[in-house]
Amino acid sequence: MYVRIINYKFPNELAKNAVKALAIDSTKYQWENGLLMRYLLDINSNTASTVLAFKNKEAADDGWKKFGLKFNKEVKEMGVIVSISEGVSSAEFNANLDPKQHFKII
Repeated sequence: MYVRIINYKFPNELAKNAVKALAIDSTKYQWENGLLMRYLLDINSNTASTVLAFKNKEAADDGWKKFGLKFNKEVKEMGVIVSISEGVSSAEFNANLDPKQHFKII
């Protein structure tokens, strides 16, 4: 699994709401191309993060070329400060986890 974490610092609440909507819209096309999970973290009034988990680095890079570059450009044009971290990842889940109770299945 390969994870990309995108951190945002917003100039205002309007930019924050716009970026959240844009993040949802830009990732909805990646589900069929290797995107496994998307987390939207609302940290505080001017900070948020998107965590994207892909099946592998190739799927993450393909998604970045097809959607991420345009998304990043649009977000920066709104005055948002963006930082990105990424790398190979592993995950563990509690055996009692019921995904249907905790996640929206797409």
